Amino acid sequence: MQLSKPLFLLALLLYFIPAVSRAQCEVDIDVSFHQVSADSYTVLLRSQQGSQSVTAMLHDLFTGETVQSKRANLSARETEVFTNVKPSLYTVYIKRDGCEEYRSLGSIEGIKIGQ
Repeated sequence: MQLSKPLFLLALLLYFIPAVSRAQCEVDIDVSFHQVSADSYTVLLRSQQGSQSVTAMLHDLFTGETVQSKRANLSARETEVFTNVKPSLYTVYIKRDGCEEYRSLGSIEGIKIGQ
């Protein structure tokens, strides 16, 4: 069976739309942290993609729980997102506006904060 050219183009377009949608949800965000006191840190995020609104979750890998979650407006400058963070091993999950899935920041080993 042979498709007409308009149907072929439509099928091709529908094939590539999910890939384009996933690419728009990818994040390019840097994570850093600063020590505030002996057992308290702040976590800062910086967007490489310009200004964007995100939902950020700080997940403790030792306890298996989300310890903080908040909306943040990120830019090319570092933005303090999480405060009073205790030393542990974390993953930061980011969900951009308009996307349904969270993306994790950091390596598979997590982000070690503190000793």
